[in-house]
Amino acid sequence: NNGFTIETSPNARLKYTGSETVETQIIFTVSTSQSSGPSHDVEFALFKNGVELGGSRTIRTISSSTWGSISVFGFTALSTNDYLEVKVKGDAYFTMNVASAFISVMGSAQ
Repeated sequence: NNGFTIETSPNARLKYTGSETVETQIIFTVSTSQSSGPSHDVEFALFKNGVELGGSRTIRTISSSTWGSISVFGFTALSTNDYLEVKVKGDAYFTMNVASAFISVMGSAQ
């Protein structure tokens, strides 16, 4: 598991289980579209232990039948049992299609 465990309750999150504190760079990339309707602004942000990582909030306008990608970046130190989440908020209720998504966490011990 390379020091990380995927948890699904209460939300999907990536939990750091390593023993050393590490300085990390986090990159989340997602490809999205919507089936129909007007365009919507969608905010993506990285969270550590339920607190938003400053500077990680990114906004993408999602249009009907048009695919596009966005990347969200963050930097933080992780200690044992810290967890990471990606939260998404739209400007209205609509269905967002996701073609692919991945998260990369790179770091080095302090």
